[in-house]
Amino acid sequence: MRKLVLLLVMCSILVSIFTSCTSKQEDASNQQPDESKVGQFILDQGKPTELKVWMPPFGTEDSLDKDFWEQQFVQFENDNNVKTSIEITPWAGYEEKYLTGISSGAGPDVGYMYAEMVADFINMGALEPFDAYLTEEEKANYIYLENGKFQGKQYMLPIVVGNPRILLCNMEILGKSGIDKAPQTWDEFVEAGKKVLADSPDIYPFLQPWGDTNAGGLNALFFPFVWQAGSQLFNEQETKLMLDSPQAISAAQFIYDLRFKHKIMPDTVTSLKNADVENAFLEGKVAMIIGTTSYTASRVEPSGMKWDYSVLKGQKQATFVAMDSLIITSKSNNKELAAKAAKYMTSGSAMTNFHKNLSKFPPIGRDEEYADIERFKTLYEDKNIEFNNYPTVAGMFKVVDMLYKNLQLMMLDQMKPEEVMQDVAKYADTIIGQ
Repeated sequence: MRKLVLLLVMCSILVSIFTSCTSKQEDASNQQPDESKVGQFILDQGKPTELKVWMPPFGTEDSLDKDFWEQQFVQFENDNNVKTSIEITPWAGYEEKYLTGISSGAGPDVGYMYAEMVADFINMGALEPFDAYLTEEEKANYIYLENGKFQGKQYMLPIVVGNPRILLCNMEILGKSGIDKAPQTWDEFVEAGKKVLADSPDIYPFLQPWGDTNAGGLNALFFPFVWQAGSQLFNEQETKLMLDSPQAISAAQFIYDLRFKHKIMPDTVTSLKNADVENAFLEGKVAMIIGTTSYTASRVEPSGMKWDYSVLKGQKQATFVAMDSLIITSKSNNKELAAKAAKYMTSGSAMTNFHKNLSKFPPIGRDEEYADIERFKTLYEDKNIEFNNYPTVAGMFKVVDMLYKNLQLMMLDQMKPEEVMQDVAKYADTIIGQ
């Protein structure tokens, strides 16, 4: 009897549940869907995908860069249910930061690398090519895409191209010595420095930041003079460093003589950081520096200074031009999304905002507005100027680091120019391509 009662109760419960579910389904089928809510449930309820982005500082403070990129990513986050973490990585110790982060699995999904870094990370298997993530239409839009290839694969998405290192002159100071335009040659440059030294004893003729900790400063401190001397950094096969060539040694000698023979640079340069030199120029304390077009456009031009510039000529007229790129790390768990983020960052609208509001560079895409100052348009069109960048060679950033340390010793008069260059060339033979 008890079994029969129990069976009847269970049947009653099942009928009740079935009836309830059927009633709810019928009610739901009779309701019209709100098309504005379609798909929103997943976006609202699903946990956002986390994406880490590492960028260097371009603004006067790291916070400016962080705020800028966070604002740029708002739409991307909303459209893709993503939470981006923007980290501004200081230039000092930049390569080491990436080595540590990627090796430990704490690196970014999307990162910013300059040319001399890339080969080493590719050889480590640390980077993912972009090839599978780019459409033909996207490829056609990028102006410098070919420069981002290594061993036939698109490992780099160029983001900063240009920003040449130029001789930047305060013409109010040079004018007091009867100089009406920026020096064009090494000889004119030395002569101008000597005149300022004689006519304006309270003004530094020329300053360089040899006390900075960032070896990337050689882009302005030294490498332009190597190319102007008629040398290249590597042989044509990119298998041997050429810094022990007579021309390259003459470039080191030229810098050494500015300090110790011509007295155009004071002994304080060995303690100066880049910000010290740029601020001194803006304050009218120095006549000439090697600066960038982006610094000129964002800080010098707005200051109201009467300025002029040139690309100096030794044996030839040449200088450094940046070719920096975005990369995807192979350890990223969201490579397709990372590639989408990199393309978003280099889109015409994002780059137009970047070049207008954070740092002045020429366009990298055909869908972008020109935001640099008009005065520099002809600079890129000058057929007499040779623009150079680092070759993508494994071990290059280690060589650059050693070169910088040796040159700093040279500026302290603890090594001679020839000794510096031969020492670095020997070291390079043991590290390049390894």
